[in-house]
Amino acid sequence: MWGNQIQGLLEIYWVVLPWPGDDQPPGTAQAEAGKELYERLCQPPQGKDWEFRRIYETLTRKGQYNPNWGTVWSLLYDLADRAFNARKNLRTFAQAEETGDKCTQCGQRAALRSGSLDSRDFWKQVAGNLRNQKRYDIKPDGRERLCAVCTVKRFVQREVLERDLRIRRRLPLDQ
Repeated sequence: MWGNQIQGLLEIYWVVLPWPGDDQPPGTAQAEAGKELYERLCQPPQGKDWEFRRIYETLTRKGQYNPNWGTVWSLLYDLADRAFNARKNLRTFAQAEETGDKCTQCGQRAALRSGSLDSRDFWKQVAGNLRNQKRYDIKPDGRERLCAVCTVKRFVQREVLERDLRIRRRLPLDQ
């Protein structure tokens, strides 16, 4: 149960955008390749309605500026950002079936339990052990029953951050 709840906690997303024009000589040819890729994929307004095109053409026409990859960086960033957001919006997830009492902190996941103990008896035992070790002043009544994620949030401050890393700032538990 612990492994399943912790494993599904973090979601990591990333995208890779092929660098347009990497086969071109440095300078204008690379910038043109980036601009053409953006135009093909995003179809910005034609003519002078697209502000980027208006500025790009004004600078290159007057010979004041030789475009390069830096010129089209905002377009490439926009493409990568669009791909990243599209991936995140897929909302793929594995269905998790968790039976038993829900966590009293978040209410999203099942409260931890062990073997033949139900969650209430398990947390009575945990609270009693912590109280006997004089690590926490918790009433051993089993009213608080936590999932793996909320257990980490509850104990990481004192058990890891303060004791091992000497970090004394408090963390909010509801995030």
